[in-house]
Amino acid sequence: MLLIFISLTAIRSQYQISATNQQLTQSESLYARSADTLSNIAQHQSHVLSFLLTDDLRFLNTSLVAADRARLRLDELNLGRAGNSGETWLYGPFEQRVRDILEWSARTVTASRSGLKAEDQELLVRRGNELMSRLSLGFDQLESEHQHYIGALQRQSDYVRRVAFLTITLGMLTSLVLFVIVLFRVNHLVSESQRIGRVLLESEQQYRTLADSGQALIWTAGTDLLCNYFNKVWLDFTGRTIAQELGNGWTEGVHPDDFQYCLDTYVQAFEKRERFSMDYRLRRHDGEYRWIQDDGAARYDASGRFIGYIGYCLDITERRLANEALKESELRFRKLLNEVSSIAVQGYGADLTTHYWNQASEILYGYSASEAIGQKLTSLIIPPEMVGNAEKAIAEMLETGQPFPASELSLMRKDGSRVEVISSHAVVKVPGKAPELFCIDIDISPRKKIEAELKTYRDHLEELVVQRTAELGAATEAAESANRAKSTFLANMSHEIRTPMNAIIGLSHLLRKELADPKAMDKLAKINEAAQHLLGILNNILDISKIESGRLSTEESEFSPARIVDSTLAMLGDRAAAKGLRLSGTVAPSVPSSLMGDSLRLSQILLNLVGNAVKFSERGEIRVSMAVVEEDAQAVLLRIEVRDQGIGLSAEQQARIFHAFVQADGSTTRKYGGSGLGLVISRHLAQLMGGEIGVESRLGEGSTFWASARLRKLPGTAGESAAIKDKVLLENVIKARFAGRRVLLAEDDPIGREVALELLGLTGLLVDAVGNGKEAVDKVGASDYALVLMDMQMPVLGGLEATRAIRRLPGKKTRPFVLAMTANAFDEDRQACLDAGMNDHIRKPVDPEALFATLLHWLEIVG
Repeated sequence: MLLIFISLTAIRSQYQISATNQQLTQSESLYARSADTLSNIAQHQSHVLSFLLTDDLRFLNTSLVAADRARLRLDELNLGRAGNSGETWLYGPFEQRVRDILEWSARTVTASRSGLKAEDQELLVRRGNELMSRLSLGFDQLESEHQHYIGALQRQSDYVRRVAFLTITLGMLTSLVLFVIVLFRVNHLVSESQRIGRVLLESEQQYRTLADSGQALIWTAGTDLLCNYFNKVWLDFTGRTIAQELGNGWTEGVHPDDFQYCLDTYVQAFEKRERFSMDYRLRRHDGEYRWIQDDGAARYDASGRFIGYIGYCLDITERRLANEALKESELRFRKLLNEVSSIAVQGYGADLTTHYWNQASEILYGYSASEAIGQKLTSLIIPPEMVGNAEKAIAEMLETGQPFPASELSLMRKDGSRVEVISSHAVVKVPGKAPELFCIDIDISPRKKIEAELKTYRDHLEELVVQRTAELGAATEAAESANRAKSTFLANMSHEIRTPMNAIIGLSHLLRKELADPKAMDKLAKINEAAQHLLGILNNILDISKIESGRLSTEESEFSPARIVDSTLAMLGDRAAAKGLRLSGTVAPSVPSSLMGDSLRLSQILLNLVGNAVKFSERGEIRVSMAVVEEDAQAVLLRIEVRDQGIGLSAEQQARIFHAFVQADGSTTRKYGGSGLGLVISRHLAQLMGGEIGVESRLGEGSTFWASARLRKLPGTAGESAAIKDKVLLENVIKARFAGRRVLLAEDDPIGREVALELLGLTGLLVDAVGNGKEAVDKVGASDYALVLMDMQMPVLGGLEATRAIRRLPGKKTRPFVLAMTANAFDEDRQACLDAGMNDHIRKPVDPEALFATLLHWLEIVG
């Protein structure tokens, strides 16, 4: 009975092992056919997408071949399922998803041939990718279940072998014969196990062959994140060996800009055992970077143990470029329609429903796009009286496909108001779809308004003249206000510049009296000359301001014309000598010894002309001449000429030399400095004095500048009547005659106060100093002073207010004499000082000689 039991057990075990081996073989065959089907359907889907995006028939033909292969593998899969009752239930969902893709591709090809909108095309692409992703996911699930199934069969086979081995072992204890028989059967079972191992090895080899035969780039990685396999397609794509790619070697081909994103996506998915999909650029064997879609999934063995990841990659460069081109084209179209604010564009369907409404339409009609889209054209902007004609016209355009000519229409806004537009139309017909109407409207309301205004102007010209006169008056007032603001600004700037200039000139004068070193004296002379030059520029700017505002004026007093020539040559003699130039002057006998006029302005003209001659000459002589060119009983026309041998002027330069801010060479790198204001001011001064100014010159040969002035004659003047005193040190005269007299100085600037005190100290006068007008009023009220030197702009109480307060003090209505010593240099500033009760005006920066002369004059009056 034991032998029979052992025999039955062995026979049963052999049958079970054979059945298990058959199931393993059938299972591996089904899995291989499904993998082959997946590869073919992936190629088919990829080429259908390429055909959809590029419309290239080569992709269509290739996709059809791949589809036929997929169907053939699907039929083989069905036949295999019919002969296997094991895991065939796994392949039903897989087969259905394959057929879904085939059905999708058939619909896609048919739709593509009929013409697609961009949004429909994008929907089909997304549907295709979704189906493919579902198929890949299903295959991954099938693979996992397949591994579990194979593991179960192997465990079942192992169990049968163990049972058989135990049975035979027991038999060996009872019978050597039975042991031999059982041993033979065990040996047979071991052979079967080895055969199963070879089958599994062949299955793995088939998988690798399948991976190498498709177009997908396939890789696998172990639990250490490192890649341990790349298929032949991957290696052919990169042009690298398997040894170069293994581990992290494959990352050398990833584009640097995509590396971190790629790494983060891979590591995060790996840690969570999740599927991932990422797009990145991978360098091809020819050096070109291609866009890759990499889909990865976790792998498990038959026992469910995680063993790493597998990735499935496709080259999507063409698809991506096509998508980008499509998006770029759509972006251009939308920017053109949305960002041109003057052209309102609307789109309507065949039933007049609004489906497009650009930003310009929102501005023109007042409806936002969300409000307008979905509404009927006739309920939006068509006035009630136009609805019937509009519907008829639109129906005719949609039927014939021919738009009506552009016309002027009065349409409605959201608020019910009317807007005048020029409306053009376009009928768009897409095959297989109802025609659409696009309206392009341009607002002509401004033009209509102008036309109406022109008609109104024609009808009401007299009213328009009155209105324009009022507007002109307002504009004039605005201009005068701006001019006053500019004058205020110039006055403030003049004051701010003259205050430090006062310190520079005053301290230079004091140092010249203290120093004996020739070099130091020379440097001080240069500092003083620079300060005087800067002061001249400032005075020129003020004169220009007066010219522009029409406030430049002249004064009249007796003077000697010959003395003006002499003093000018004396002032510029050192400068000319430093350049090796000779200065000479001639006054014609016909020039009277004394005339009535503005000697300061005439001297200013001559200084400008001679100063320019010195500046623009490098050699030779500068000759100054003065003569009478016209004469009558009351006046003479005096002409001054300055002839030099300098650089000369071209005809073009002569035409513009007397305009503001212009020099012969106006570039910033010119050799000669200057503000370009002197000749302009000289021209206006000459005109104020009834004369003219001009130039005669040839480039490189020198120039002759001339100016004329009409001056009043004095009866019976046979010689120079102007009192000319010998030059003496006026401070010594004051010290000799008025030492000990008390003088009050009101000055808020510390440096200016220090300079004034030192200058006044040279005269022997006793000086009290205060820092504001309030202190000055208090001092005058408490003490007697011969003179008060008063600044105009001070804290607490200004100079003008302080002077008025002094004049209101008992016994101070006329004395002491108040002299303004201020940086406010305009004529109206001088007049304001006199109106406030001051007696004289000393302009900063203070010239020491002028200061001493003014002090001597008023001290002599005080007695």
